[in-house]
Amino acid sequence: MTIQPPNITTIASALEWAAHALADTSESAARDARILLCAVLEVTPEYLILYLERALTIEQTAAFSKLVQQRAQGVPVAYLLGRKGFYDIEVYVTPGVLIPRPETELLVEKAIAWATERHVLIIDVGTGSGAIALSLAKHLPQAHVTGIDISEVALEVARRSAEKLNLAQRVRWLQGNLVQPLLDAGETADLIIANLPYIPSNELEHLEVARHEPREALDGGLDGLDPIRQLLRQAPGVMRQTSLIYLEIGAGQSQTIRDMVAQHFPALAIEAVEQDLAGHDRVVTLKLA
Repeated sequence: MTIQPPNITTIASALEWAAHALADTSESAARDARILLCAVLEVTPEYLILYLERALTIEQTAAFSKLVQQRAQGVPVAYLLGRKGFYDIEVYVTPGVLIPRPETELLVEKAIAWATERHVLIIDVGTGSGAIALSLAKHLPQAHVTGIDISEVALEVARRSAEKLNLAQRVRWLQGNLVQPLLDAGETADLIIANLPYIPSNELEHLEVARHEPREALDGGLDGLDPIRQLLRQAPGVMRQTSLIYLEIGAGQSQTIRDMVAQHFPALAIEAVEQDLAGHDRVVTLKLA
């Protein structure tokens, strides 16, 4: 789809055109338009409100039009900007990593509440952009944080964010499958945090997110739980008696996971299931049985 912009001359006319152009693509078209124009002009949202009649240059109009065109094709705003806010930090994102979601911040909140003032080893499994690991490193200076991912592309993005946030010396990055690097090294962890792929394969075909974000970060297999099963098989080998797992799950998966743990993972027990702000079961806490 090609969108031909009208004769855009001011901030106001640019925002009006973009909001209309994105109406069929985005549920937050006006907000997307503001974010993209702020990026082009390198200004704050407040600036746009104050200077609606400011004239735009030809170069600014062209750059904005290009971003709107890409957004209209479904490219996420975070990929267009190359960054995404998460908790109280901002991390780099590329099409090689999953864009951090607000509901995942519940994992960070729980971990900070549990680990504050403790000298613990925390493992972020499937770290992706590094958003969870870096948030924890910022708020838990006494903790040792490790981010693990099978993708070297993802780890490179996470390292860049660590440098930007002055946290490069606070997080150890390991490449490997789930907690296998710890098993190989004979290490244990006090807290394992995992936001693994949990969307069933057949549902991905109908989701817009699958067109742009890495499939390997979304596809949970036939029932959406294959990566979670693999983690639960590995995890007891790196846990101490007091260790915990915080596991993000998809809406509607909690009972299936309860049954799965009870039937197939006798070494583990579910301690709690917590809901996100939308009222969906979102975080499962597990411990050694």
